[in-house]
Amino acid sequence: MTLLVLNLSISNLLLLPKDQSIQQMLSLLLEFIFTFIVLSIYWIIHHRIFHFIMQTDVYLVWLNLIFLMTIALVPFGAGLLNNINHFGQIAITFYIIDLLSSLVFLYLIWWHATRHCQLVQADTTPEEIIRLRQSLLGIIVIFLIALAVSFINLVWSQLLLLFILIYTIISQFIPMRGRSRMLFSITCVMLNIITAVLVIILRIPLYLDSWATSLAVILGGVGIGLVVGIVYNLFMAATYWGPSYWVWMFSSALVALLTWFFFKRQWITLRKPWKLIAVGIMTGVLNTILAVVIIVIANLPPYQGTYPIYTFFYHMTGNTILASTVENLCVEIIDKTIAIVLAAAVASFVLKIRSYDEFTQYYPKISFNFGKRK
Repeated sequence: MTLLVLNLSISNLLLLPKDQSIQQMLSLLLEFIFTFIVLSIYWIIHHRIFHFIMQTDVYLVWLNLIFLMTIALVPFGAGLLNNINHFGQIAITFYIIDLLSSLVFLYLIWWHATRHCQLVQADTTPEEIIRLRQSLLGIIVIFLIALAVSFINLVWSQLLLLFILIYTIISQFIPMRGRSRMLFSITCVMLNIITAVLVIILRIPLYLDSWATSLAVILGGVGIGLVVGIVYNLFMAATYWGPSYWVWMFSSALVALLTWFFFKRQWITLRKPWKLIAVGIMTGVLNTILAVVIIVIANLPPYQGTYPIYTFFYHMTGNTILASTVENLCVEIIDKTIAIVLAAAVASFVLKIRSYDEFTQYYPKISFNFGKRK
């Protein structure tokens, strides 16, 4: 952390005009503060891990040394990031991969120490082990998302890094349950955004930006699903769609409510494929009705991605409302069916991981009856 100050050299600033030198100086200071806080968080996590560890072995020592090597590279990566206008994609990729590698080795340290519980305190509970693993994996997932987004938009990737910083700071002051909900909600919002970006880039005549909303409902409840859908639409309205498109949050709210309704009736499961497809079709039909109402009331133009479909039906019918209705019906049924099947598949995978009793297999000495000890 102290090596970061080596990047605060003023020799190059003296060669620039005063205005540019001040701007560059502020940029260097912000980079220093940001990276120092990030490393402080890593230090806290490292300290928390070794609070439980009572013994070491050669594997743990090597994992810790490699972790420290990735930390030693951070000042170099921060220097590249400060010159992102020159290095571009290389700078953000190196910086994210370096910070991501540090987290991965922190996870490996904790995994190795708790694999057979031979290196941690005897009173370490399975709940504490799982909680720290999930916390590390959650941040790793966001770093992976930031890395993927960097190949699409560098600014968005930097905003994700800023979010990670804010989240980790806030997470120190809120309970674990609330922290997990917040991280899960933001992860689902990011999944919707990434899917929307991919659809736009690949020019797919669908939306596919509601599947993570349904996923949030299945795994987190209708409240989290509503928050995910509304926040996603407000973000897109503020960035890509335009301010007048905030009304589409009602469509996301409808998707969340329908997902919750059918999930409670056990229709959203891969074991009942016909009911699952029926959910997608009914959601598409109901969402079409709402979409047409929104388009008429808000006087919105057809979505660019499906504009050729709208044009085709407009030439056939000569009526804008009818063409919009048929276009939305064709697109929404396919879109919502794919979205709900994808959400069900991902949710099924996550629930299998949750239900997998790894401690029963690998930790026979630890009792799951927290009231008693074997």
